[in-house]
Amino acid sequence: MNIYYVYAYLRKDGTPYYIGKGKNNRAFSKHHRISVPKDKSRIVFLETNLTDIGSLALERRYIKWYGRKDLGTGILRNLTDGGEGGEPSELTKRKISSKNKGKTAWNKGTSYRKGIAKSEAMKSKLAIATIGNPSKSSEWKITHDDGKSEIVYNLKEVCSLRGWTYNTINVATTKRDGYVPSLRATFFKL
Repeated sequence: MNIYYVYAYLRKDGTPYYIGKGKNNRAFSKHHRISVPKDKSRIVFLETNLTDIGSLALERRYIKWYGRKDLGTGILRNLTDGGEGGEPSELTKRKISSKNKGKTAWNKGTSYRKGIAKSEAMKSKLAIATIGNPSKSSEWKITHDDGKSEIVYNLKEVCSLRGWTYNTINVATTKRDGYVPSLRATFFKL
C-alpha cells in the first residue's frame, strides 16, 4: 500500500532541521530528541503516496543530501542515516554521553520508580482519579480500519475491558506510527 510519506521540519529561515518517514499522524507526533514545530506550516511533506521501502530509501537520500550536524556533514539534527532508524553513530553516542556527564537522571528522586510497588490504596485512588476524567488522564483517538473513530480517556481501562494488550499499543505509539495490525486500528494521543 502507498500510505507512507517523507517529511521535513523547517527552521524559521526555511532550511530543514529534521527529515523523517511516516504514515498517518507521525509527522505531527512527538519525537525523542527532536521538537515538533509549533507552527504546523513548518512541517513539509517532501514525498507522499509511497510504499514502505520507497519511503525508507527517500528518507536516507534526503538525510544524505542535507547532511547531519552530529557528524559535521550538514544541517540536520537526525541522529541516524534514516531507513530503519536504529542506533545512533558511535560519535553521536559519545557526544550525548559527555553532554550528560554529571547531570542527575531524569527519574532520580521520583516517588514511583520502576520496581517500587504502589500500595493497593494508592492504586485504587489513582484508578478512581483517572476513570472517565479527561483532566486526569490522557485523551486518545482510536481510528479503526473501517474508518470509524472514537475518543477514549483511559486507554488502560479500555484495553482491559476489550481484552487488548496495553503494552502493544504503547509500543506502537512510542516506537512506531500508532498502527496496531492485530487490532486493525491506529492510536493517536490527543
